[in-house]
Amino acid sequence: ARNIAFDMAGSRDLDRLLSAFAAGDIIKTQLVYETAFWRADGRSGGVTFASPMGLEVRDTSYDTGARPQLTAFLGGPVARQRAELTKEERTNLLLTELGTALGDQARRPNDINESIWVDHPWSGGGYNAYVAHDQPPCAVTELAAWSGPVQFAGAELDDGFAGYVEGAIRSGRRVAARVARELQESQEDPFGR
Repeated sequence: ARNIAFDMAGSRDLDRLLSAFAAGDIIKTQLVYETAFWRADGRSGGVTFASPMGLEVRDTSYDTGARPQLTAFLGGPVARQRAELTKEERTNLLLTELGTALGDQARRPNDINESIWVDHPWSGGGYNAYVAHDQPPCAVTELAAWSGPVQFAGAELDDGFAGYVEGAIRSGRRVAARVARELQESQEDPFGR
C-alpha cells in the first residue's frame, strides 16, 4: 500500500504510517512423502528449531486426506541469507536439518515445492509485515483507526491475532462495519448535518 500515491487530506501522515512497515522475509518449502513416517513413530511432524533460528516445520496434510506433507517455514535473517543460495543448496541444508530432527526418512521426499518471499516483486517480502525498529510504534493503531475515503484492514492491524488469518478477518470485519455505519449515517442525513 505504501507504493500507492494518495491525493487526499492527510496523505502526508498516511505516507508516514504506511512507510513504517517493512515486509518480513520467509521461505516456505512443502515436502511430500510416500508415507507419514513421523506419525508411525508417534510424532506430530512439528519441529521448532533452535538452530537455525526461525525454522519451523509442521505436518500440513494431517486432516486433508492428501499425500503426507511437511511444510517448513524459515523466516528472518536466515531466510534472507538462504535466498542468496541456489535451490539445490537450500534443499540440501533443509533436508539435513529435517534428517537430524526426524530421522533419515525425512531426507527422502518424493516432491519439493519452494516459495521465496524475500524482496518479492509484488509483496515486497513475506506475507506478514512489521513496524521497523526506527519507525513510530503507533503506526499500527493509527493506521487501524484511519478513517475517510480510504480505510485499512489487514492481519497486521488486528489487536488480537496480528499476523494471522484470523487477524485479517477480524480487521476486515471491523473496517467493513465502520464503513457500513458511516454509509448509513450519510444516508440518514444526505447534507452531512
